Amino acid sequence: MKKLLIVSDTFPPRIDGISRFISEIVTRLKDSFEITTLSPDLGPQTISETHISVPLSSIRIGDFDVSKFALKSIKNAVKNNDLIFIQTVSSLGLLTYFYARHYKKKIVTYKHVIEWDLVPSSINSKYFFKIIRSIVKFLAVKLFNRFNLILTPSKSISEKLIWYKIKTKMKTIKMGIDTSKFKPTDNIKHSKESIGLNPNDIIIGYHGRLANEKNIKFLVRGVKRIQRKYPNIKLLLLGEGLNSLKEYVISRKAILISKKKNVIPYLQAMDIYIMPSKTETSCLSLIEAMSCGLAVISTSVGLIPDYLEDKKNGFIIASKHPFDLHKALDFFIENPDQRKEFGLKARASIKRLFDWDKTAEDLKNALNSL
Repeated sequence: MKKLLIVSDTFPPRIDGISRFISEIVTRLKDSFEITTLSPDLGPQTISETHISVPLSSIRIGDFDVSKFALKSIKNAVKNNDLIFIQTVSSLGLLTYFYARHYKKKIVTYKHVIEWDLVPSSINSKYFFKIIRSIVKFLAVKLFNRFNLILTPSKSISEKLIWYKIKTKMKTIKMGIDTSKFKPTDNIKHSKESIGLNPNDIIIGYHGRLANEKNIKFLVRGVKRIQRKYPNIKLLLLGEGLNSLKEYVISRKAILISKKKNVIPYLQAMDIYIMPSKTETSCLSLIEAMSCGLAVISTSVGLIPDYLEDKKNGFIIASKHPFDLHKALDFFIENPDQRKEFGLKARASIKRLFDWDKTAEDLKNALNSL
């Protein structure tokens, strides 16, 4: 059995798409590989039997905590494994890469994010955006051309990487989701009451990181505007992130819930779901919401248009036009029957396109091919 080291700068109990992806693949690959996971010390975790936690430094980039340079731990972890799966190329991922190259280990990554899109947006500096993007893109292209395999969630992402002169072998493996767990509620009023919400309120929701690139202020402002017309609307956000955004959300009377391992009861209590992000790849958060049968509104970024069709199984809006958000919300609020129909179509789309077991099988075959 091959020994597999999975390295990520984001990891449970942190709540985001990457950490949920890791949870799913570790569970499904543990019978095929001897797995060790390595991540910053973000709190107690239960998904991996062999886990290496690296202490955090005092540095923060956006909402990401940067780990210390635990050279000995990383070096030993690389030496003792056959395959190196670098989930995110940040402080830990970069050091792991250098040791993996030194010890001639096979290196693979899954492109959840495009670094030169994510980093400038997370720093949120409009003055240095182009400079930061150019530097990150130059370094990322150099780096990824030295990997043995790049996995992508779609052919369009592979084509984008090829366009930027990345020549490493690529394989498309779609994200997955457990639709038997992420499913609609049988009684939405009961679901609302079970988490302490008024069953008669209309709950507009979001779950994921509170980060600059997620466009949280746009979301809050858009909902605040529609609340003038419908006072029984409540905005529910589930997730962790920047303290400045937490304070902003709370000051605008939104409901903020942090550090919940199981997001399903909260999704099932929502009537409408909004994904306002400026940059995504697959966007697991939106996929989960659609699987729960929610009427969804989202920006058109990353692979979202591959499964969300405007005015068919949801609404697509522009990230800088609050009036588009207002119109979509107004339609769903005024038309509860159509809202339910959109939700059913959204779930049907996800059931047809995404499956965790197929994702895990494809991933296992790709790793064994190295």
